Amino acid sequence: MSGADWKIKVGQASCLSVVECGGGDRQDACPTLLHEQASPRALGVVRAWVFTLWLGDLLREPIHELAELPLECFQPIGVLRLLPATVWPAVFTPECLWTLKIGLAVLLLPLILGVGPYRTLAVTACLLLTFWQGLHRGMLSVVHRELALLYVTYTIALFPAADAFSLRRGKKEFASPAMYRAPLVAATLMFCLTYMAVGVRRLTEGGVEIFLDGTILRYVVLRSAEPGFWSEGAGWLVLEHPWLGWLVQTAFPVVTAFEVCAPLCLFSRRFRWAWLVVMLAFHWGSRSMMQIWFLHNVLLMPVLLIEIDPLLRRLIPVQSRSDGGTSSASPFPDGGGLAGARPSKGDD
Repeated sequence: MSGADWKIKVGQASCLSVVECGGGDRQDACPTLLHEQASPRALGVVRAWVFTLWLGDLLREPIHELAELPLECFQPIGVLRLLPATVWPAVFTPECLWTLKIGLAVLLLPLILGVGPYRTLAVTACLLLTFWQGLHRGMLSVVHRELALLYVTYTIALFPAADAFSLRRGKKEFASPAMYRAPLVAATLMFCLTYMAVGVRRLTEGGVEIFLDGTILRYVVLRSAEPGFWSEGAGWLVLEHPWLGWLVQTAFPVVTAFEVCAPLCLFSRRFRWAWLVVMLAFHWGSRSMMQIWFLHNVLLMPVLLIEIDPLLRRLIPVQSRSDGGTSSASPFPDGGGLAGARPSKGDD
């Protein structure tokens, strides 16, 4: 095979298709879909990480304190509007809110470990997480910081995300490879669409003028004066240092363009790395200057926008066993869910 050609292997060893692409060794010359070769173990890592993020939020947030706020402050949002108003006095009590918190923790632990009836536990957890977030946003303020994480959670709840990287013992029957790749592609697409929606909304409502009239500078200064992580943000510095104001105003359309084009991360590795650099810088700048911190999004980026299988193979190598099976150095008894597994029917 000449140096001007390269091959992309798709599928498992039992079913390989080779695509020949010209144009040298450039990886973007023949774009491939992100996660198109993802393994059950990659999906298992995403499952464990996503539910760990929820558990961390749950333990940090004093849900029971919502009962101390006047009930008149609560405005049901989303699906919570379907519930009758008579239920809210019973919900906003310390006993009910503590029960919700403990119940969610009990559900999240086995989901992190990958034990128990996964789909039943995952769907139940999704419903309770939606209820909890609805209570919090309806009583305090409506923000979209947790929406991306919630969308990803619903996506992986519908697929066999606990088949690997779990504490399940015994032999397992794996589903079709597409059942592990599709949720990662869908979850990544949902994640990117949350950015695209913000960028498109900004363009349709503000037009090109918002990039020219100093809108972003006024917003930065106003947000820096509001309560947040610190007594005040650093946004006021754009008024003292013209070069910083110019930098913020120049970055504004660039960030918007990357937001609108976010779904391209699924198809181009080069664009994906550029997008990560721009968005990480944007989130850090928003945290420092406007006290807006999308922590969940930042923590989701490494598992959704980076191919984690190569890293997993290095950290938790799967080794051949003398009996023809596989084992690994994984802390999980089945080597990340790959050892001693049987393919599901139709995948032989």
